Amino acid sequence: MRPRSFVPSFRPALECLESRDLPSALLNLAQNLLPPSVQIAANSNAALTRLMTTDNVRTSILTAASHPTNNFAATTFAQAAAALQEVLTERRMLEIAFLVEVNIFKAFSTEDQATRIHDNAVFFSVIVPPLIAARTQVINNENAALGLGIVNSGINTIGTPGFVTVTTGINSPVNIDITYPPLRPSLGAGIVSVPVFDYSHATWPFLPPGYVPPSKNP
Repeated sequence: MRPRSFVPSFRPALECLESRDLPSALLNLAQNLLPPSVQIAANSNAALTRLMTTDNVRTSILTAASHPTNNFAATTFAQAAAALQEVLTERRMLEIAFLVEVNIFKAFSTEDQATRIHDNAVFFSVIVPPLIAARTQVINNENAALGLGIVNSGINTIGTPGFVTVTTGINSPVNIDITYPPLRPSLGAGIVSVPVFDYSHATWPFLPPGYVPPSKNP
């Protein structure tokens, strides 16, 4: 069974911070927060793969390379919608994990400069690189998903060589056209929605310089 996405419980990391044993606390912070980020990126990768598979089926239908049943086409379209939903959701879940880690670290000030220098070194060498890698991956996955034909044009066989078949019980099978709408949220069909999170400075006082949040209507 494929792991479900989740926002981690941050209490263990906070308890570590309360101990004031900061070198240990930062490593424990990484142990508690980084694995979910890596899992979110893996889920996003898997969802994009499924979405690309459905886009290949779309191409096969439109070019008349195959003539599946209407039910198969409908199932393919539903699978594409679910996969795009997951790609968009994983991106935004990872964004929240990213903001949580940055804000926990920035909000907790140490008592002396030497310790702070050590903390910075640990944070930027241990925590930041894998987190940035995971974040970059989910951003790239979303961009790739938003470039696919099934996302931007749905499955519309009108005017193409393609068609699907349907069993009528009289003269079967019958060839028909299908017009499934685009999945991209900004194109207005309402099939896939964008998870809503607050990325504002009011919620996250330690936003990274130049931070750009995910689109609310990609």
